[in-house]
Amino acid sequence: MKIKHIKQLEILKELKNFLILWSSQSLSQFGSSMTSFSLIIWAFEKQDSVLSISMLTISWLLPSILLSFLAGTFIDKWNKKIIMLTSDAIAAICSVFVLVLLFNNRLEISYLYIINIILGITNAFQSPASSVAVTMIVPKEYYIKISGLQSLSSSMVTIFAPLVATSIYAFGGMEVILFIDLSTFFVAFIALLCCVKMPDYVIYKKKQKSNTLEDCLNGVSYIFKNKSILHLIIFMGFVNQGSNRYTRTCILS
Repeated sequence: MKIKHIKQLEILKELKNFLILWSSQSLSQFGSSMTSFSLIIWAFEKQDSVLSISMLTISWLLPSILLSFLAGTFIDKWNKKIIMLTSDAIAAICSVFVLVLLFNNRLEISYLYIINIILGITNAFQSPASSVAVTMIVPKEYYIKISGLQSLSSSMVTIFAPLVATSIYAFGGMEVILFIDLSTFFVAFIALLCCVKMPDYVIYKKKQKSNTLEDCLNGVSYIFKNKSILHLIIFMGFVNQGSNRYTRTCILS
């Protein structure tokens, strides 16, 4: 038993950086998802139009999809921690902006479209940077273990964030949700900045000069040459979007 306890402590020590990053980022994602869902409810109440909700989703998804090709190449060449901190900071500024407009009764649906475009751009960089950062701080033998934790947190955010957001929106209003979102942001930001240690990033210099666009085109070409990867990406894209849309539709109904 003592040997087993010592082994568990060693595993926790090796996964310390990941556990701090995972728990703080999951908390922040929960707050952000609450804000996103409550804004959908707010938009539906103000506009009484399903089209406005669809446009909110499109304004976030479209820049995220279009920039994902360039973002991956950019992330490979820059410090992942700085990219994550910058993306989180921009998202927090957007939440503060929404909160200020709410307090002054000047929040309009057109502002939310602009904010969602900005958030879609930051997400295109933040999500892959976070995925790469995890592989940098976790030993390969623990990839399966952490995958289970990530799937658990992702599922909990998808299922419970809309439920909690709806309850708080009904009793406390949009302002309370935004305050919670900002609080979770500060926890995640401080944890990432001060507590998560990442190895120095390495820029691999090629003998032949290459730029970001060239590397991006090479990546796209590789995906289209490997049809199985392309089919898997398309399939998972439809599955993820379909499940998210179904969850939101059930709760709104």
